[in-house]
Amino acid sequence: MPNTAFGLLVALASALTIAAPSSIARLLVVGARSDPSGSGAPDLRCLLVPSTSDLVLHLVSYGLLVVVLMAAAAGGHAFLLDWRRTRHFVRRYLDHRTDRLGALEHVPEDVGLAGRIDLVQGDDPRGFCYGLVRPRVCVTTRLLDTLSPAELEAVLRHEAYHARNYDPLRFMLGKVLVSAFFFVPVLRDLFAHYRLHVEVVADKEAVRQMGEPRSLAAALDKLLDAGAAGPTPVSGIAHASSLELRIDSLLGEPVRASVPTRRRLALSVMLVLLVAAPTVAPLLAAERQLLAALASTPHAAC
Repeated sequence: MPNTAFGLLVALASALTIAAPSSIARLLVVGARSDPSGSGAPDLRCLLVPSTSDLVLHLVSYGLLVVVLMAAAAGGHAFLLDWRRTRHFVRRYLDHRTDRLGALEHVPEDVGLAGRIDLVQGDDPRGFCYGLVRPRVCVTTRLLDTLSPAELEAVLRHEAYHARNYDPLRFMLGKVLVSAFFFVPVLRDLFAHYRLHVEVVADKEAVRQMGEPRSLAAALDKLLDAGAAGPTPVSGIAHASSLELRIDSLLGEPVRASVPTRRRLALSVMLVLLVAAPTVAPLLAAERQLLAALASTPHAAC
């Protein structure tokens, strides 16, 4: 389910965020001899400058450090880029706000979006939820002209679900985590699963509140005919996507989970184990065994 997929995505990313720096520190400490003063702490010079006997350990730790820095840079770049794209996308619509009410006169209060709907002049039938902290819903006048009152209410109930669950914030966070941990392909699969199935769950909630699926199915069919099936170029908004699959779901067809291939899953598991092994291994085996495996030869003086 969507929340499960999102929870796994955040949990795996959080575990890697903790494990990678911890593994770097542990490898460096293992590769350094004790301070000659007898304090028991590793000698700082040995900690940073490898000798011939601990060169491999230091190179591995420095390699992990490079990966961590690349992950931080990729995540930061993804956030800034998507933030700018989202602001540009939303502003392009909000610059054309209109006071025309029409079919929206009483619907916002009924669906729980009172004071949180922006009606804009637009030639494309579009409705989307935006806003990371205070989610709102943007609706174009073309959408009002395309849908019947019941169909419009069903679409707004769908968007209200996104607003209540802060889905734009979740989408942005998920995109940042996937970009940061680019070396773990299964995270991208989890995020794709979440993006699809959260739309299906929002549809089911709208159908439950409407009491029938016909209105939402008809609205999605009209949007599909109008060419509104394509995804938006940003992740910081919740927007109608995968219309064909959603229509099939409303008609009773099961939406199958996107399962990663064995190769992608095996690669992800191997990479996670490589990053986390120096941290997790002491918890599973005796500390002496880990040290013996990591440093099989005596340390030379620095």
